[in-house]
Amino acid sequence: MGIVPQGARGTDIPIFPTGPVFRLTGLVWGTSTQPGFNNNYFFTPLAINESVCVYVQNNNPTNPHTFTASILVTSNPSNTTPSDGTWQNAAVGNNLNALTSPGLPGGIAALVSGASQVSINFSASSTLGGAPDTANVTITQTNGTCFAGNNMISSGIYTVAAAAPIQAVSESLSTSYGATSTVINPNGEAFHLNANNGVRSVYLDRAIISCSAACSVQMNTRANAGATCTPLTAVNLKVAFVGSVATTALPENACGTPPSGGAVFSTYDLAANTPLLVDLRGLLLVANTTQGFEIGTATALTGTMRVTVFWYEK
Repeated sequence: MGIVPQGARGTDIPIFPTGPVFRLTGLVWGTSTQPGFNNNYFFTPLAINESVCVYVQNNNPTNPHTFTASILVTSNPSNTTPSDGTWQNAAVGNNLNALTSPGLPGGIAALVSGASQVSINFSASSTLGGAPDTANVTITQTNGTCFAGNNMISSGIYTVAAAAPIQAVSESLSTSYGATSTVINPNGEAFHLNANNGVRSVYLDRAIISCSAACSVQMNTRANAGATCTPLTAVNLKVAFVGSVATTALPENACGTPPSGGAVFSTYDLAANTPLLVDLRGLLLVANTTQGFEIGTATALTGTMRVTVFWYEK
């Protein structure tokens, strides 16, 4: 998962009453009017200790739909505006899929224990051909953890690991790293990472991004490493250990020939001097290739862009 800016995402709509299982039906894809899909639906949770599971079923028999969904929480029981920037993200899913009816729904879930209110925020859906071009949303509340897998993203807490993977690898193998790129007036690529034909695969963990002026951040997969780039310093995350283990990956910027190929991974509109934390877990750069991952600007920026990326190798 990842964290995205909490700017306005449609209308803030209260849901009452709710229950262990309740549905929002006939939400029109690509619209933020009622009953539109691109809105924020908020409610008071049934229990102090619970998980919220959200399933989006596409009613369109002709076209599948992609969308972004996030689960936000607040400790303030009187706050009725999930779009005001004070609610905290419990889970975020970009480019989620709700398949052509009667196909699989797309979904997202999160543990929300201790929250006074919960909001399900939908955005980035569009209007497509086919009728009805609507969605049904099912929201369940449970004292357990939500189902994960089969077109469902869950951020529930699992008890099988005592530490996050990047921490476990840092402790055991000393092959966890971070690197920072600072670029003035970027126009495209600002940070690129690839396995560099190395013997270890690269497992991305998270990125922190900020711009000195409002910017449009774009993340891309890349099919090659580009050329005449400037290598960045990779810092080993295991501090004060004997025997440094060098990265076999290559972080870089300022490429004379920027990396190319691949596809757009995600795009975010970022306010000035507002750091963005993005969860990159699950993104893998395969060993013995130069296929990579890039963070930059979707449009030219007059200002400074700073990107820090954390990853581990094995």
